[in-house]
Amino acid sequence: MNIRKTITSEIEWNTIKKAQADGKLQELLQVGDELDITLKTGEALTAQAAGTTENGLKFVLKDCMKDTRSMNKRMTNKGGWRDSEMRLWLNETIFHMLPDELQEIIIPRRIVQTMDGEALESEDKLWLPSFTEMFGKENAEGWAPADTDETQMELFAAERSRVKEVPGNGTWWYWLRSPRGSNSTGFCGVNSSGTADCADASGASGVAFGFCL
Repeated sequence: MNIRKTITSEIEWNTIKKAQADGKLQELLQVGDELDITLKTGEALTAQAAGTTENGLKFVLKDCMKDTRSMNKRMTNKGGWRDSEMRLWLNETIFHMLPDELQEIIIPRRIVQTMDGEALESEDKLWLPSFTEMFGKENAEGWAPADTDETQMELFAAERSRVKEVPGNGTWWYWLRSPRGSNSTGFCGVNSSGTADCADASGASGVAFGFCL
């Protein structure tokens, strides 16, 4: 028989910063690796490398933040991710709660969604994954036509990697940034079994944000 043990090792933010500057971040960290983060509020989070970029990595929280939240106070997905209150909250409030050393090395990401023929563009330091990044292109046209041009993150090819918990509540439903293609009130999400779902924007669900290094 075999036994496998998880190995935890310490790493300094400066080590990550140097690897990033040298274009060697993918040699230091691989998809599936986890970074423990403590917000300035004291909330402990774990970010997991979920996919690769040209020279870096996309990280997404392994589990949700402790508090659930709505995408918008009103029951609408008008303006998509770009105009959502969730986007504003993540980038203007939560980003500044991250450790200063992490803030310094996060690379802003350009996000474009197409709704009713209009390209809705934003540049974000913190974001939510899209339907396509979570589930791939299959069924994306029906579920989330605004985000069909993207690619599935490697980590989420396995269904069990899509399941997340809200601390104290067990496995939980959480938001994606994609407006639901078939209505004007909902955004896509992932349910407690790791499959696609959607809900009205004003409902409270889990938040598992991402960032790029």
